[in-house]
Amino acid sequence: DEDDMSENDILYYCRECDVLLKCSDNMFVAPFYGCTSTIPLLIVTEFIPNGSLYQTLRKGLPSGERLDGSQKTIIAMGIADAMRMIHEKGAIHRNLKSGNILLDDKLFPRVTDFGLSRFLEEGNSSSFLMTQSVGSPHWMAPEQFESSDYTNKIDVYAYGLLLWEMLTGKTPFDKYKGAQLAIAVCQKNERPHVPSDTPSALKSLIKSCWDRDPDNRPTFDEIFKKIS
Repeated sequence: DEDDMSENDILYYCRECDVLLKCSDNMFVAPFYGCTSTIPLLIVTEFIPNGSLYQTLRKGLPSGERLDGSQKTIIAMGIADAMRMIHEKGAIHRNLKSGNILLDDKLFPRVTDFGLSRFLEEGNSSSFLMTQSVGSPHWMAPEQFESSDYTNKIDVYAYGLLLWEMLTGKTPFDKYKGAQLAIAVCQKNERPHVPSDTPSALKSLIKSCWDRDPDNRPTFDEIFKKIS
């Protein structure tokens, strides 16, 4: 209904179309087939049959199977490959989380939901002045809560939490809500407990991704090479 559409709704729709148009040539990004320019606003994409990574980690696949270690590794690599391309194109996702990763018929990941994405300022490939806190709080980097300058490294922080989520099947910071979450992440520098049996290289990668200092977080190109 046109009367129910806010300016922000239309803005997010246009952003999503823009990012998908420029970034969906990567096999790990949801393919973009087209969109409508009139109400109802629709994005046409491929049907991706196995639901979200969020659902799969908690309830299994529609077949009832659970992801094994090799499948999770391929998913982690695919997301990193998609994100390094997205960053190379000058975009920042701003809402990377397991609920926005769909699994196709081969259980390959497809990054979706670019409504909150932005392209970085022309001539500046790493930073963008953002004054509004956006995204899903449980996957948000400290600098997003603080509504200060932040870079595309917020996506790397979210990726670290996503890796932890694949290890544990849990939602990060699930005991916190609202202001409690911001205080825990920003002021107390809390991070989820990494299981003790996690391989040391993976544990190191996760912790580097969610480092308090964005400059200490790796790029997605570095992440992809480490995993591969």
